[in-house]
Amino acid sequence: MLLLQFPNDPFGNALKLFGTNTVRALEVSQTWVHDFYVLSKQADLLAEFGEDYFLPSKAIAARRVFDLAEMQNRDAKDRLAAYRLYAEMRGFIEKGGGININNSVTNNRVMIVKDHGSNDDWEKSAAGQQAKLIEHSRD
Repeated sequence: MLLLQFPNDPFGNALKLFGTNTVRALEVSQTWVHDFYVLSKQADLLAEFGEDYFLPSKAIAARRVFDLAEMQNRDAKDRLAAYRLYAEMRGFIEKGGGININNSVTNNRVMIVKDHGSNDDWEKSAAGQQAKLIEHSRD
């Protein structure tokens, strides 16, 4: 089960089983990964419980990210990124929440036309205006 929970650390898994016997842990960590019996048992466990069963819980994942952020030998940029990820995982930073800004501009393209009465009244008014323009243009 340890190889399914921590597949990237076979030596660490073997140390958990063999304690201070590091020689045996090293030997086992190199052979178990390719052993047919171990691989078939892993397949049986995955079929019985499913892959999610062997993944860490949200709290354990958050703890690992926090531990990464606390490592003094890491670059400051990586540590800050880990802190931000930790804050998002724990709900300190809301994703997509907050202020909803809706800057929609409506452009209706409507021209307002003043009502000049009937067509006959408009034609008389337009003819008078035209006559004034012609008279002023001659001056």
